[in-house]
Amino acid sequence: MEDIARCARNNAHPMKIAVLVRAHTVSTVSAVPLEAAGIEAEYYDDFNRMSLALQQTEFQALLLEDDTERLAGWLSDLQDGEFTQIPRIVVGPADPIRMASALGNGAHDYSVAHSDTNSLICRLRARVHVHRKLMHASSLKIGPYELRAATRTLTTEGGQVSLTSREFTLAWRLFESVGRVVSLRELCAEICGRSSELGKRALEQHVYKLRRKIELHALGSDRLQIHTVYGVGYRLQL
Repeated sequence: MEDIARCARNNAHPMKIAVLVRAHTVSTVSAVPLEAAGIEAEYYDDFNRMSLALQQTEFQALLLEDDTERLAGWLSDLQDGEFTQIPRIVVGPADPIRMASALGNGAHDYSVAHSDTNSLICRLRARVHVHRKLMHASSLKIGPYELRAATRTLTTEGGQVSLTSREFTLAWRLFESVGRVVSLRELCAEICGRSSELGKRALEQHVYKLRRKIELHALGSDRLQIHTVYGVGYRLQL
């Protein structure tokens, strides 16, 4: 409880979240810790009821139970709707296949049910913090390249390309630190929610896909490149 309180003190912004739970997985993990951390949560057992609440109430994040039959549809609807920018954290079993599926379908993070509750609180706050940073600045520009937060796109001389939520977060972090190395640990924590080997492999895939999109839409001599500093991190260079 002391660690949870410390995490709350270090992230003093008020937070209200929506929690979608059908088998009590999420509420079992987080009901008491959320309150202890000063996070106001509203619980729903129906996606349509939660969607209606999203139109009427401002939530800073969503916690979704990993429901094998419904999760992909929930995430798809959230990405296609007007709430695509709200951080989405899935809570479920320690199953790499289900984790990969959730992240591939649009979840921003995945927390293992019944694991360290302090980790869930701090990762939830980290996602909201990253989201606030992205929304605070509307765009970042390097030479002919511009990242636009409102549309989650990268604009180049060759046109405009849409980025996934993780690709955009990665690109934004690298744009903020252009010319400097951003550590693997930092990127894994922000992009993948974990610094394990699984997180590093997932990060490599996001870097690869972002590189391909930049290369395919680049024109002229000003080529934006993501350099790998092996064992250390990545550096964006023009």
